[in-house]
This record gives sequence, structure tokens and C-alpha cells, in this order.
Amino acid sequence: MDSPRAAVAFNARAGTALDGLLCWRSSGRANLPDAANCSKLMGMERTTEATNVGQDAVSRASRPALVVRGLRLQCPRCGRGAIFRGWFAMNDRCPVCGRRFNRAPGYLLGSIYVNYGVTALLVVVAYFSLYFSEVFSGRQLLWVLTAFSIVFPLWFFRYARSLWIAFDERWDPWPNEQEAREEANRP
Repeated sequence: MDSPRAAVAFNARAGTALDGLLCWRSSGRANLPDAANCSKLMGMERTTEATNVGQDAVSRASRPALVVRGLRLQCPRCGRGAIFRGWFAMNDRCPVCGRRFNRAPGYLLGSIYVNYGVTALLVVVAYFSLYFSEVFSGRQLLWVLTAFSIVFPLWFFRYARSLWIAFDERWDPWPNEQEAREEANRP
């Protein structure tokens, strides 16, 4: 019996934002379900809610879909546009749906806490795991975890920001009422 293999669901024609979800298949053939069916299997149906003043109903993704979009460094609103144009440089807006990524001064400050929390959790788990397994001496463990504590946050920076933006999209979708008024008055 074959073990389950992960297949990535992607449906570019439908434009669904659930591409990248893992759907399990047990056959050896490439049997990629479309993203809508995959989302149903994973319990991640999209809902439609009116979220903006003066705007038609906007499709909002479920929490798991937002996490997937965040981990893929894509726009949490549409799931197709890239958040970053370089390693550290962010796009101001989504090239597909126009969502602003940096909504206000200090908006991305929360991503620092995400980055710090993940780094601290990994260092604590690694410390106790390596300490009690006696793989490294105390001094070696100190150097390894110090290097990890410097390198990992630099690598995870983009993911922390992307997850923060996805978290915010869930609880305060863009644009809110004030932002919608500002967008309407913009030349």
C-alpha cells in the first residue's frame, strides 16, 4: 500500500487563493484536485462578507488559508500578489488586488514580536534537547545557539511580517472604514 503523498493544489484559471494547500492522495498518479475541492476537503471554505464601505462584497479567506498565504509570502487578501520585491524590501501595495501592506506608521511593529517569539521558542526547545542529549558541551551549545539566534531572525523576518499582515487581515480587513474614505479621496 502506498503511503500518502502531498499534492499541491493550484487552480490558476479560477483564481482561487487557496493554492498551496496540501491535499492528500494515496494513488501513485498525479491527481491534483482543484483548489475549491481541496479547500472543502481541508475544511477551509471561503466566505463572502461585505467588509468595506462603498465596496461590493469581498471574499475573505479562513484562518488556515491566511496562514498558508502568510507562509507563502503572498497577499493575504487575494493570495496571488507578492508581499516582498527583494529580501528585505516590501511592495507598497499588492500588484494584483491593490491591498496596502504597510497601513500606517508602526503597523508592522507586531511582526517583531512574532519573530522574537518563534526564535525564543526554538532556542529554548533546542537548548534543552541538545543539553540533555549531551551532543554538545556547554560552550559549544552556547556558540551554536548564539549563531542560530542571530541568523534565524534574519531569515524569518519576511515570514514574520507576512504572518503579521495575514493575522491583521483576519481581524481588521483592508480597507477599514477610515482607509476606505482615504482611498476614495486619493487623487
